[in-house]
Amino acid sequence: MNELKKAVGQGLLTGYVGTRGELEAERVTVADEIQRLEKQLKSFKVHPQYFKIQEEVNALTKEIHDITNRNTMNRQILDKYRESLVEEKDVSIDKVTQVYGEAGLVFPGGLLRKLGEVSDFHKQLIMNRKEYLNSEIIRLSREIEEQKLEVETLSNKRAELMGILETHGALEEYSKLQERAGGFRQRLEEVKNRLENLKRFEEGKRSLKIAKEELYQKARRDFQERFSGVEKAIKYFNRFSEGLYSEPGILSIDVLDKGYEFDVEIKRARSQGIGYMKVFCYDLTLAGLLLESGYTWNSLIHDSTIFDGVDERQIARALELAAGEAGAQGIQYICALNSDNVPYNDFSETFKAEFDKHVIITFTDARDDGGLLGIRL
Repeated sequence: MNELKKAVGQGLLTGYVGTRGELEAERVTVADEIQRLEKQLKSFKVHPQYFKIQEEVNALTKEIHDITNRNTMNRQILDKYRESLVEEKDVSIDKVTQVYGEAGLVFPGGLLRKLGEVSDFHKQLIMNRKEYLNSEIIRLSREIEEQKLEVETLSNKRAELMGILETHGALEEYSKLQERAGGFRQRLEEVKNRLENLKRFEEGKRSLKIAKEELYQKARRDFQERFSGVEKAIKYFNRFSEGLYSEPGILSIDVLDKGYEFDVEIKRARSQGIGYMKVFCYDLTLAGLLLESGYTWNSLIHDSTIFDGVDERQIARALELAAGEAGAQGIQYICALNSDNVPYNDFSETFKAEFDKHVIITFTDARDDGGLLGIRL
């Protein structure tokens, strides 16, 4: 459960684990979509010539577009013809004679006759052009109307075919609907499984919380029943730490929701090796409790690192304390020390006098036989 909670916190299960309300809402939405798709599938009709009709609709659409484009061009040409017909004007021969007369020119009779012939020809040309424009306007107008009717006919036919396509579908579309419905059914099952897992997870959390509380209460009762032993441990630790620093330390034992918690503290101690002295006092406390409980055990061993960084006065007090406790409790205390780290000057006079008898063995590199089992480093 802790690993699942961690995974959720890191976003590894995004979209998988949600609240019960969110999952219930998703379940209802998915189920509603499935019902809608199933209703479509039941009423779905597949036309046997669906794709042929679809191709015909596409062809009709293209033809309608082509006719519409031609119709637009015809309208533009018709507008130009009508403008040309309105703007078309003849030039009078009298106007031409007047212009040349004002220019100081005199036209001989033969020349005037030729100008008249040109004028007649021009009038005939204008008349022919007007007749052509009128005929073209009539033709284009008729063609435009025919195109309109043709577009209307084709549009009606296309609408009829589109109606068939709207009420019928292709087998491919039916398959896609089935596939979509299947996907939603699978998603619905996943949501249901997530809901079930979430319910079990929440029930497991509640059960675990109850079990932890029951275990906590049991531990508290057990702690109270054993409190006489706790008091002994505290007294031991107080005595040992006071022997080192002239003030009792603190050995605290608490029962928390995560289990037992042990801590040791020695106040007013500024020595760099205070942590090692806490261990020293704690070890002596355990030794005393074990012996008092009848446990078959008679040795406590410390390496020289137990005094790393410890003030010489505290080293001297610790060695005297260990020697006194070992003698009183009938156990053997063994400590490895470098000879140049032995605080002779800080020993009490009594302990200084008898210190040599506590030295059981000495190793030296001054002689070949000075190592342990003949080993030299």
